[in-house]
Amino acid sequence: MRVSSGMENMHPEDGRGVGRYRAMVLLLALYTAVFAALSFDLMTRIWEWRERLAPRDLAALSFFEISRSVVTLGAIALLVAMAAWRTDRRWRPLAIGIGFAAVWHAKAFGFAAFPGPRQEAVALWLRGHHVPHQLLTFVFAAPAWTLACAAAAALRFAVGFPVPLRPDAVDLPATADRAGLMRSAGVAGADIGAYFRESTRNLLLRGWLRTTPIVVQTLLWIVLYELTGGSIFLLVPGVFLLAGAAGIVVTALRATTIAADNAAARHSIRWLARSLYSGAALFAASAAASALFTGAASFVGVSLLGIAPAATLVCCWIAIMSPRARAPLPVSQLP
Repeated sequence: MRVSSGMENMHPEDGRGVGRYRAMVLLLALYTAVFAALSFDLMTRIWEWRERLAPRDLAALSFFEISRSVVTLGAIALLVAMAAWRTDRRWRPLAIGIGFAAVWHAKAFGFAAFPGPRQEAVALWLRGHHVPHQLLTFVFAAPAWTLACAAAAALRFAVGFPVPLRPDAVDLPATADRAGLMRSAGVAGADIGAYFRESTRNLLLRGWLRTTPIVVQTLLWIVLYELTGGSIFLLVPGVFLLAGAAGIVVTALRATTIAADNAAARHSIRWLARSLYSGAALFAASAAASALFTGAASFVGVSLLGIAPAATLVCCWIAIMSPRARAPLPVSQLP
């Protein structure tokens, strides 16, 4: 198979597109850097209040904020590296997804009710200049919309990396799926893989997994969700859509990896999968530890919660920037 670095087979618009891509990724890096600054600001307050806090609380807060800052800075470094060296169109949705995921992590794991001194001063200044509270909440506190953007970018990445997914290639992973001991046992034996393959194929045939439909649907959900103040009637469907998107991402990446038959792509996808599995496993272990342990042992749950995003980020670095990932991707006619 003839391979390329990805530059020879660029779409005619890619020359201009590289500049737009880099600008967007660097803006996301700057947006993420704001939360790194807020985290450092909060650490100064924790230090000022060290004598008021119980030793266990001080240790937990310090560890959690330090780990959050390290992950945020690591994500910023990865975004800058991707803007510099991962400009092939097939990598771009992943960079954008990582940017929004980094912002989501910074928002979702922050202490909104425990701000740092400079954050308080800036917030009071902005409110004094009539910046709406809803806008400040959307930019600095609301995590749902950033997670929706990250999921949309992951979906677009999955159907285009390392080659654009064709409907007739969706069934390629089927031969590797195990039949299962309970396949004939009603609901318990449901073939989840077959369901997602069929769903992915239908969405591809209808053109719903192209960039424009994905962006429009994501923006529509974000607007409705924010205008309704985070309505449960939109949150619950959003959770189901997120789970469905995850299933389609896994299905698409398995199919495109087999169709491309490329060592660099297999390496990247393998480590991206490990990033998700390791993060999910550590989050689950953190929840279990928090429920089982009390007293000093409860620090185990906090530790695992801080380590989970760090493990995910390390796997992403290996998937994207390791020497094996820098090998040429297969040449393909990009849509």
